Amino acid sequence: MEVLADSGFSSYENLQYLEEKDIEDYIPDQRMESLHKGTCQRPGFQRNRFRHEEAGDRYICPMGKLLPYKGLLRREGNPDIGIYRGMDCPQCGRGLECTKATYRTISLDPREFLMKRIRLRLETEEGKAIYAMRKYIVEPVFGDMKFNRKLGGLLLRRKLKARGEFLIMCIAHNLRKIARYLRAISPNPELRPFMV
Repeated sequence: MEVLADSGFSSYENLQYLEEKDIEDYIPDQRMESLHKGTCQRPGFQRNRFRHEEAGDRYICPMGKLLPYKGLLRREGNPDIGIYRGMDCPQCGRGLECTKATYRTISLDPREFLMKRIRLRLETEEGKAIYAMRKYIVEPVFGDMKFNRKLGGLLLRRKLKARGEFLIMCIAHNLRKIARYLRAISPNPELRPFMV
């Protein structure tokens, strides 16, 4: 079984659940999305540019500076996070490009391997082809409603009314598809005024 979703669904909890259920997922994380769209901040100092050394349990930044392990951030109900902090950031000539803080900090969730696995999967030709199938599932319908039909949001409030409004939008969308199909199979010019 495969799951395709956008980056809004990328969380350690979701990825861990899919891993436990043995479901293959194609869900890019926010960082990967921003890199592909070119909207990432600090492009030269993204976290994936920092190399982790297992031997010394530390990170090395793109400028060759060390970020040694500083300790654990304990979280109730979630795995503890490892914290790595730079030592020479104030002396680095590119500190402002790297971080707004005095020292660059990297946090490492023990479930990070799930994100790395998906990034590698999505970078393969097969992964790109599978993720591209998302465009054909439901995205075009929402895009058509939102941008072409100018239905950016629901006007009615409360669950029942909003559901009704959304169903009317779906009916209108499907009627347009039916009309387009009928126009294609019946080139009768007398019927054209009745076809949307």
